[in-house]
Amino acid sequence: MTTRTTNTDKAPQPNNKTHQTKGAIWRWFKRLFRIIFYIPLGLLISLAIIIGTNFGSHFAVKIADILVPDLDVSYVSGKINNRLQLDVGNWQMPGVKVETTGLILDWNPMCLVQKQLCVNELSATKVNVEIDTDLLGEPTTIGVATNDAAIAISNDNQDNQDNEDNEDNEDNLITDISQPIDTIVNGIEENQEIVLPFGIKLAIGALSQVTVRVNNMDFNAAQLNLSAEWQSTGIRAQSIYAKDLLVSIPLGSNDENNADSTMLTEKKSVKPASTSEAINQASGANVITDDANKWAMAHLPEVFMPIPVYVESLEVNNGDLILGPREDHFSTIALSGSYQTFLINIETLSVSHSYGSVELNGHMSLSDDYPMDFELDINLDHVDEVPGLKGQQLNVTVVQGFKQLKSEVSGQGQFEFELSSSIALADPKLPYSIALQSKKLQWPIKKPEYIATNITLKTQGDLKQQQVDLQTHFNSNYHPMMKVNTLFEHQDSTIDF
Repeated sequence: MTTRTTNTDKAPQPNNKTHQTKGAIWRWFKRLFRIIFYIPLGLLISLAIIIGTNFGSHFAVKIADILVPDLDVSYVSGKINNRLQLDVGNWQMPGVKVETTGLILDWNPMCLVQKQLCVNELSATKVNVEIDTDLLGEPTTIGVATNDAAIAISNDNQDNQDNEDNEDNEDNLITDISQPIDTIVNGIEENQEIVLPFGIKLAIGALSQVTVRVNNMDFNAAQLNLSAEWQSTGIRAQSIYAKDLLVSIPLGSNDENNADSTMLTEKKSVKPASTSEAINQASGANVITDDANKWAMAHLPEVFMPIPVYVESLEVNNGDLILGPREDHFSTIALSGSYQTFLINIETLSVSHSYGSVELNGHMSLSDDYPMDFELDINLDHVDEVPGLKGQQLNVTVVQGFKQLKSEVSGQGQFEFELSSSIALADPKLPYSIALQSKKLQWPIKKPEYIATNITLKTQGDLKQQQVDLQTHFNSNYHPMMKVNTLFEHQDSTIDF
């Protein structure tokens, strides 16, 4: 019997292989699609949980407290994106220490779409900032230990050739570091304004019990409120309020610090100077001497403000200023003005001191010879340094620059007088001219021993010679009334009438 074989079973094999290949590709595609879709979705969900829920915010703060070095934070309530409140928020680095209590941060994440950081509220019940400039830039303890270990291994395993290579590498490193520094310096020298890539807005800033220490200087305030924004046009402070402000700046000598710096410099100087280095040092000393011989007020530096600052309202209630042994109390201080490029513009400055009050307005440019135009109104109730002075009003006007600075002073009240002056501060000889007219002047003020009436004084000259034209009636306890009408000149310790 003959059996006929057919290829019925073998014919579908190619189709099965194709089907299996397509199925494998489809499975890999689904897996890849799930990875591409679900991983970002999971990250977004995790991020939403972290910043949008109390539980996630608490977890994020705890992780930051554990992982971030030198950071100490304690969660109280709120969400990261909606009124986050921290019981403690402390951070420190070498030379800087920041401590906050009762910190509240409320910001709007949607502003980031508009390239802005919008802070609705930033408040704290206590803020302490300590800055030691001598410690800035010092390595941390871990960094010091790592460097010491690396130095020990290097000393054990490297020979002289390796040391030479290290010196070359250090020179290259110094060169690489100096390049960005030079770039920054060049940018500052070109007087370019700094523009942020995004804006910052602070609607309400309320800080209580603020203490700031910079070396041995203290800046304290019982309450500090701020509303400001930093846009591409600069910093604009709509409102700044400070209560019980204390500024303490000691004016002690720095002889000990200078001595320590000198000793440290001598210890670092281990290489003897070569002949060429000595010549360069000598020429540098000559340059410094020549610069010192120049009249400082004839070469005033240009002071450029890279970030324009506009202050719409600044108010200080109950402020104290301590400069060395001197203490001054200010009941109120109010300021409105701006500082952009070289121009300082003071729209209003009102100061109430324990001696009296001062009102000032005007502008000044910190370039060329510092041209200015200021007007002051001074009301003096009393002055401790001048016994007997009371109820004195002064109106002062100062115009032009240091090349020819002019001023006019008008006095009313206890003493009435008109004083006009002109002085060239940019000239080392200090040429000047003064004109004074007054009905009555006396000294001492409380119990006068010398009294001058109907005074007309004109004088001009410089440091070497002076000319004086005086007309007055002069009286004292030592002689009768004298009518003075004199013109004399002083030069080389000689007076010629």
